[in-house]
Amino acid sequence: MIGPSPGLEIIDACRLLFPATVAVDAGFLNTIASEDVKAAFRKKALKTHPDRSKVLGRSREELSRMFQEVSSAYHILETYFIQRANGKSGPEACPKSRRPPSSAGNSRRPKPNDYFYTGVVPWRQLRLGEFMYYSKVISWRTLINAIVWQKKRRPLFGQIARQWSFLSDDDIRLILRHKSRDEVFGEFARRHGFLTRYQQMAITGRQRQLQPLIGMHFIEKGLLTVVQVKMQARNQEQHNRRIRYN
Repeated sequence: MIGPSPGLEIIDACRLLFPATVAVDAGFLNTIASEDVKAAFRKKALKTHPDRSKVLGRSREELSRMFQEVSSAYHILETYFIQRANGKSGPEACPKSRRPPSSAGNSRRPKPNDYFYTGVVPWRQLRLGEFMYYSKVISWRTLINAIVWQKKRRPLFGQIARQWSFLSDDDIRLILRHKSRDEVFGEFARRHGFLTRYQQMAITGRQRQLQPLIGMHFIEKGLLTVVQVKMQARNQEQHNRRIRYN
């Protein structure tokens, strides 16, 4: 049985191989088998193999990068299935890499349920925390802790909706009473007609504006210095710029 918190590396690998319409979560990982992953990989390989650049109308260099990511995702999931067959699951099922360089500011050994990313940096737009994780600057657990820290400090969705008169107090109580524990407040409110899609997007955007920058977490915890966070932010910006213009 797969644990309730699959590693970010495993989830990202699934999202890369399977269609965007597939909701990748612990339940999804409970249902797929190695054969499903192989089939998904074959489909992606046909769309990204550099030998098909002329047929696909894309540059060989671009397809080489994409195919490398797809192959890396397939390797991660195949390793995951082997580990699961041996009775392991969750973050510890991923292959572990060496500790990050001391210049990253984090010299602590990872806990047993922690690990550092082993593959290449994905060729797509990345947020700062993701970029630092994929660059092997921070571990999986450190990234998750930072995301939780950031989300706890963002204003509540319902609070903003009430301030903007999108929802009443009665609406909020009704939504909280009937939505499942795992369902996102805004998704439930939109799905049941309390909010329009535009209102949901506006509130979510405002939440992100008001939440603290994730880099502050690493500074507060003494994991990185201000200078190191700024350097990582600059590297992330350069990475995303290359994605936009290539």
